[in-house]
Amino acid sequence: MPVSNYDLLQAKVDAELARYTEELMSHGPQEVVDNAYELVIKSELAVRLESSFLTKQQIRALLDQENPLAYIYERWEHDHAAIGDLLCDTIYAAGNDAHRERLTKTKHRKEETR
Repeated sequence: MPVSNYDLLQAKVDAELARYTEELMSHGPQEVVDNAYELVIKSELAVRLESSFLTKQQIRALLDQENPLAYIYERWEHDHAAIGDLLCDTIYAAGNDAHRERLTKTKHRKEETR
């Protein structure tokens, strides 16, 4: 069974991530800590590649890149403000949930004391 360009791209990205991780680990724990954000994002990008719905042309173009994961990550760096918005939304939603839970507990305590 022939290997698809998508499979080739996924293998290339996975190998690149493995090399990056090994290189970080070889420099010791502080290097891993200092680059933890990049490692996490690159790992997530590698996983999300399979659900990215790339066209054949996009897959071929990324395959042409020497380091497609680094290429993708460079674009992420310019757009990473979006994660800040998502984090703020999560904090806001958690605040709402906590407030509702607090109101419910207060209501139950009042009912129990009656």
